[in-house]
Amino acid sequence: ICDLVIDALGSQVNWFQDTRELNALKQSALVSREWRPRAQLWLFRWIEVQSANSLQKLVETYEHGVAILPYIHAIQVYCGSYEGEYPAQSPLSIFATPLGRRLPTLHTLDIITDSDCSSVERSLPCLPIHPRLLRLCKNFSSLKRINLSWITFENFADFVHLISCFTQAERLELSHVMWPVQGPVPGCMIGNSRQSGPTLLPNLHHFMACALRVLTGDEG
Repeated sequence: ICDLVIDALGSQVNWFQDTRELNALKQSALVSREWRPRAQLWLFRWIEVQSANSLQKLVETYEHGVAILPYIHAIQVYCGSYEGEYPAQSPLSIFATPLGRRLPTLHTLDIITDSDCSSVERSLPCLPIHPRLLRLCKNFSSLKRINLSWITFENFADFVHLISCFTQAERLELSHVMWPVQGPVPGCMIGNSRQSGPTLLPNLHHFMACALRVLTGDEG
């Protein structure tokens, strides 16, 4: 019965607002050891990574024996800024390193740049894409939905390289995604007579796009 009550609370939570249901769910996790696992199953279903520091805290929590990573179904990564001296310290640049093989139930990945995080020190003109990041992103084998919002890529090729990492994705949703130039044509977009069917996101069933555009010289 307790699990049913907690599930009822969790199914009504608005993860973007501090609602009554969310507060009740947090209190449920403190009632007893028997209630905690079920409450955590909902509390950690969706998480935000707003900075390299918040990512480090998440990893440390896991390494101290709190088994929360298997509960995570959706993760939102803010990538329009970085702390420290280098763009490589942007959350997107480093989040796949500690989490790549530790999120067996991850279903949704949101990558956005309109962060309200007060600790932001520097903004990025475009999304930093490192070859190591592209290799590590392939470890998210359970990922089914990708959402990119308010992202500026250095070029179109970087955009294609990033989404092509998630070969199991079934849903791709894009909003205000931009790039100033095409860049080199990615290999996955070059026709190959030996292959039948698409090589870019072969499992894609749903695609939604809003405000995709090439930046002009004045905008970039």
